[in-house]
Parts: sequence; C-alpha cells; structure tokens
Amino acid sequence: MSLASLDEQTFEQFARHFEALFNDGDASGMAACYAADARLLAEGSDLIRGRAAIEVFWQHAIARARAAGAVRTIGVDDVISGDSLGYVLGAVTVGIPGGRRVVTKYVTVWQLDDDGRWRIAVDSSSPNPPAGS
Repeated sequence: MSLASLDEQTFEQFARHFEALFNDGDASGMAACYAADARLLAEGSDLIRGRAAIEVFWQHAIARARAAGAVRTIGVDDVISGDSLGYVLGAVTVGIPGGRRVVTKYVTVWQLDDDGRWRIAVDSSSPNPPAGS
C-alpha cells in the first residue's frame, strides 16, 4: 500500500490498515508499504535494507507476536509533509496477555516516489524505558 497524500487523516487510515496486515500475518503486504530501497532500524537488529529484507523482519515480528498472543496498536502524534519528503512520529503499543504492555516510539520518513505515491523510506523505532525507571 502506498499513500496518495501524507496528511493526518490519510495516515490514520494507513495505520489501521498496517495493523490489519500485521494481525493477518501479511508481511508481504507490510513490506509493500516501503520504498524499494527503504531502510529499517529496530532495536537488537543491524540496519535492514530493501523490501525483501524488511519483509523477513516483519515475518519474524509477526511470528513472535502470535506466539505471545500480543496485540499491536499504532498511535499517531505528528504527520508532517513537504514537497517530496515527510515524517510521522508516534508510538506502537503491544498488549501482551496478563496485562503487560510494551510501548515503542517510532519515526517513519516518507518519500514521494516517481509514481506520485508516498512510501516509507526510513523506519526507526526505540522502546520506551520501563515504567518507573
């Protein structure tokens, strides 16, 4: 999925779609949201380059979430766009059975591709420190 525009309303719709892809186990659909040469930075991982490697990353993330019975929700704080670049800031909350929640901050940098559609160019996340630390 790519976006025709990068604004708050469109991104909120995208976030719900991306959640559904994750919950449905569709790592390929998730990877399709990225530019061909996208980069993904995640805790505990080397820099991940390109759609194929990003798809593998999401396959593993989906498998871990399913094994834990986790539910993932994307929150959106800011959506900023210019002529050909934009970014989104927010947090992803992962609810784990038993009441545990893990919150991870993220920033995605979006680029306007040659076809006039917005795709993720850089995806970076960092877990929040545990509560009380």
